[in-house]
Amino acid sequence: MYAAALQRDPEERDEYLSHACADQPELRAKVAALLQAHSQDFLETQGASSLTPPASNRPDAIEGKVIGPYIVRRELGLA
Repeated sequence: MYAAALQRDPEERDEYLSHACADQPELRAKVAALLQAHSQDFLETQGASSLTPPASNRPDAIEGKVIGPYIVRRELGLA
């Protein structure tokens, strides 16, 4: 249900959920909550402002940082 709602334009999701979950209000509420959480910027809501960019001579400076419930083990895609 959640994946199907994500495939629709944000303006169409409410109508889709109303139709798809017509007889399941609890399911509709749960899917709507997931969609709301998805629409928020993850780094903005998890306090990434505490992160500082790694020093150019120390690409591992971000390792060990905590972002919400996650711990950065290593940086991917170093140029």
